[in-house]
Amino acid sequence: MSQWGCVSAANLGWQKTSAAVDGRNGGNMPRCCFYLGSQKMDSLAFGYGEFLARGSRISSSRAVGRRQKKGVSFSPLKVVCVDYPRPELDNTVNFLEAASLSASFRSSPRPAKPLKVVIAGAGLAGLCTAKYLADAGHKPLLLEARDVLGGKVAAWKDDDGDWYETGLHIFFGAYPNLQNLFGELGIDDRLQWKEHSMIFAMPNKPGEFSRFDFPEVLPAPLNGIWAILRNNEMLTWPEKVKFAIGLLPAILGGQPYVEAQDGLTVKEWMIKQGIPDRVTDEVFIAMSKALNFINPDELSMQCILIALNRFLQEKHGSKMAFLDGNPPERLCMPIVEHIQSLGGEVELNSRIQKIDLNDDGTVKRFLLTNGSAIEGDFHDLVAIKVVFNCRSPLLSVYADMSVTCKEYYSPNQSMLELVFAPAEEWISCSDSEIIDATMKELAKLFPDEIAADQSKAKILKYHVVKTPRSVYKTVPDCEPCRPLQRSPIEGFYLAGDYTKQKYLASMEGAVLSGKFCAQSIVQEGGFRRFYRGTGYKLIIECNRNKGGDFMKISKIKNGGIRNIVIPGEYAFQGWEKFRGCLQSFFNRRNNQEAEESYGRKENPGDKRGVKNMNGEKKVEEN
Repeated sequence: MSQWGCVSAANLGWQKTSAAVDGRNGGNMPRCCFYLGSQKMDSLAFGYGEFLARGSRISSSRAVGRRQKKGVSFSPLKVVCVDYPRPELDNTVNFLEAASLSASFRSSPRPAKPLKVVIAGAGLAGLCTAKYLADAGHKPLLLEARDVLGGKVAAWKDDDGDWYETGLHIFFGAYPNLQNLFGELGIDDRLQWKEHSMIFAMPNKPGEFSRFDFPEVLPAPLNGIWAILRNNEMLTWPEKVKFAIGLLPAILGGQPYVEAQDGLTVKEWMIKQGIPDRVTDEVFIAMSKALNFINPDELSMQCILIALNRFLQEKHGSKMAFLDGNPPERLCMPIVEHIQSLGGEVELNSRIQKIDLNDDGTVKRFLLTNGSAIEGDFHDLVAIKVVFNCRSPLLSVYADMSVTCKEYYSPNQSMLELVFAPAEEWISCSDSEIIDATMKELAKLFPDEIAADQSKAKILKYHVVKTPRSVYKTVPDCEPCRPLQRSPIEGFYLAGDYTKQKYLASMEGAVLSGKFCAQSIVQEGGFRRFYRGTGYKLIIECNRNKGGDFMKISKIKNGGIRNIVIPGEYAFQGWEKFRGCLQSFFNRRNNQEAEESYGRKENPGDKRGVKNMNGEKKVEEN
């Protein structure tokens, strides 16, 4: 899930602006940053007739939802976003669950011989896989093809010393594993929390904006309901009522209902629930493009409902924070330093050219473009954004980074980053064509400050970043296609937000996938210690699908097969429970071939459905 939402204030006193355009078509993403300049500096106030300047309030007659009156001029004001205290996240159920998973790595038995795990790709998924393997006492070697850390959170510094990023990165309260990561690294203070509000640009009313303010005094989901009911600019009361009735099945049905909607697009689901088309136009075009950079007629409704569930069920779930500077230095480097402090290694400019296999199809080594060969006990391949919600045909979310991030702060200049989506027809276009289209859209949103011909704000410089295959395209029925972190190839694993985990394509999804990947590797290391020298071969299958979590292990020797099915509560919730299952399994002396489930035994000869690694059912004779 990509980040969506908005900041509560922006600096549009245009002297200098950087813009970033981001778009994706099934994973293609062009994104651009540009800098604007203007002789005349107009300002835009967000908040009831007040500007926030350097932490102080300055009265203004211009407020949200109003355009500048003709003939009225405004003095240039330096507008900044006020930072808010970190919300109380540590006692939420999801945060505690994430903390428990992190702790399981630190508390796992120290291996007599640490595993050497070779990881390809230093995005958040690869970094977190290495981090948690190091926490468990193993020795990861992390290889990154480029000269910069971060993958989809990478950033570069240009010749003027200005940073431009791969995308817009927002850290939500509903990201428990990411929030835990900041705490584990001791860098919680690097997140700049913003006012709990969402602001939407009004495409049919150029220069006007609409707010959703979440009151701090109300718990979830009442704070979200209050924010929606108080907003009368985007939806009428009849539309709100129909929308609420349409959402009731999702609220009452919980996660099973959410998962069952994977087969419908957002637009199809809206029609099925009798929700007016204007709700889709006013709310879900922006939300769909912010989540997956595609339109509601393509996006799976499951994606929308997962986001709504996270945001509406947690009081601070939709509260947003910005990193106080560029991600490679402010987030990725602390992870690298942690890995190195525990004996792990991270190497840049190490591009993999080929994966060599053994005769039995298992991974032997990674061959690099520099001619070197890297071998390990295990190998991991990882996959290599608000802000304002904008309902224009091309721009979905954007933020003025000069007022949201400390490192980018400037009292006289603005750096605007935008998401450009969908990008199917644009990713092959030249940078100048993308910038021209962006300026035309911005002119519609800010007619008093920006003109397409640059007669008002002028571009000083820009950067366009295109990322092909950036995210998987969340279309209907794609959920069963997402692979587990444990691949069918022994010793070979996957990590990345495209792999199976509950947070979809997002920074949180990448971090969680890294945890799951590290957990699977630690568990397989445990298998090897248990069956080494026994003459048995183990075949491991996992399931994390909606049918219920379990792990199946087949123990094979001399043509005989014995199976054990371990429920997810034991298989995926820490090493101690899992080790107890394994010890019981390997201590059994009964040679009868049978299908066994931890704590019970099935009748021989029964046929029962067992899901394989792709979540598909197969029937086995016992």
